[in-house]
Amino acid sequence: MKIVEMRAAALHENEIYRGLVPRLGENDYKILKKSIKLHGLYPELPIVVNKDLVVLDGHARLQIARELGMEWVWVMLREFEHQFAEQEYILTVNVVRRQHGYRRHLNTAQRAEMGLKLLKIMKRK
Repeated sequence: MKIVEMRAAALHENEIYRGLVPRLGENDYKILKKSIKLHGLYPELPIVVNKDLVVLDGHARLQIARELGMEWVWVMLREFEHQFAEQEYILTVNVVRRQHGYRRHLNTAQRAEMGLKLLKIMKRK
């Protein structure tokens, strides 16, 4: 999959998708914002969007980039068969990422809640 630079203003958010994963806590958000301010966004960790440029992964990074006045962000386009596959991706990538200690940590209750959401999506799929 190709990673490209894209205008931050071109990306859209879907509140259902954003609500699938707990938002960063205040302290984690400040740490991430400080890192992005100092080092910028890394192409190795792009904001993932669907074909309609709706954000699937990277909501906090996009929000921070906009707050910092960054016009361009790194983006990777992912195509899925339907919205349930997109939702499954969102939950899976965040549970796996957090379990391996990468970025913020999810507590047991948050992982269980995300697991239940994933189970419901898989049943609908």
